[in-house]
Order: sequence, then C-alpha cells, then structure tokens
Amino acid sequence: MVLKKIADAVDDFFGDDISFWQGKIVNVDKNPSQRTLMSGGSWGFRYRVRLIADYSTNDTVNDDDVYTAQALLPLTAGTGAAGRSESLKISQGDMVLGIFLGPNRTAPFIISAFPRTSLVKQDGKGKYAVESGFTRKVKPGLQELQEFAETSLPKIPLLFAKLNKGNGKGKGAPVDQLKNLAGGLSDMPVVGAFGKLSGNLSTAEQVDADLDAEIERARAGDRSGLDEALEIY
Repeated sequence: MVLKKIADAVDDFFGDDISFWQGKIVNVDKNPSQRTLMSGGSWGFRYRVRLIADYSTNDTVNDDDVYTAQALLPLTAGTGAAGRSESLKISQGDMVLGIFLGPNRTAPFIISAFPRTSLVKQDGKGKYAVESGFTRKVKPGLQELQEFAETSLPKIPLLFAKLNKGNGKGKGAPVDQLKNLAGGLSDMPVVGAFGKLSGNLSTAEQVDADLDAEIERARAGDRSGLDEALEIY
C-alpha cells in the first residue's frame, strides 16, 4: 500500500512517464535572446535549444522562439554554495541530451552533451547544421580551429612548417660594442665577463691588487709571497 502511494506520487510529479529529448544549441550571433542567455543576462545556465522532432528544418519557427532549457550541473562543478562553482562549457551548435521535468513536455533540462569528433565536418546548411562553436566574441586560441573532444587529443600548439616571422635570421651578440663599456673587455676566458660591470679586473689591475694583498700580509708578518709579487710588478 505504501509503495503504491509512492508510485502514484511519482506519477503525479513527472506525469505518465519521463520524456527525453535531443536538440541543438542555436546560434549566438544570429539570435539576440540566445546571446542574452549565454552572456550573463539571465539566471542559471539557460540556452535556446532546437529540439529534434519538436521542430524541423522546414518549419517557420525562429531560433529565437524555440525551447529555453536549463542545464543541470555535474557534482564536481559546485552549485555556488560556499563560493564553489564552475562555468559550463556549452557552445553554439552543440548537440545535447535533455529531459522534461514537467508534465506535458514542459520544464526542459539539459543533462548531458554529445562530444564532437574530428570526423564530423561543418556544413552550415539547415537549422540543424553542424556549425562552429566560435562566435564574434569567442575566438580561436591555442587549439586554432580544432573543435573536437575524443581520445585523440588536439595538437597544442599547432606547428606550421612555412611560418616565418622577420627575416628568419637570429640576432648576433654586440661583442664589438662591449669594449666600450666601463673597464673594456676582460682577459679572463669567461663567457659574458667584461670590464668592471662583471667584477672582473684587467691584467694590470689584477697585478696591483695582488701586490697590495701581499704587502698587507707582509705587514702582518707573512713575507712569503712579497718577493714574487714585486718581481711580477
């Protein structure tokens, strides 16, 4: 008896049965209401969807007048509570799977999306045409025009064999100009060591420094290196 009451309550809530549907997210640039929905001008995540079977390629219904469906979220996305949320990545032209949560085919909700494959080509013909997800505001990035999601991942970044910027030649190091810096070039065989800017001393400066150091040691009582330093000097 209790189970029957529960079953009756479920039937009253969803109607005679749960009805699924498939549809296409309509174009953004050509339909102002879709542009508003997908640009933050509405509550939740809602999209204009042209349902298969409910509409046809030959009907007179504008894309701006088709169903508005709300998208449900995956459990990993966050509902917004505690500041945890993610944006959905549904694009124009996407084929989605949905369900009616209201009686008589009302309250449409999007529950999933069909992935695009590299085998499907854009044709741009008809109301259910396969079209790009790029819009006037959403431009290609590192993936360029690769619009698919499958086990064969997009190539990032794309390499172009004939791409050339500038004259194709590298810039040489201005070695000749380094001698004009303070101290000039160093005799030390060290890459990038030049003049006083590097802290390296020229040969003459090094001899003076060594002599001064030996003189200080001699004053302290150690004359072992003073004679040699004087001969070099």
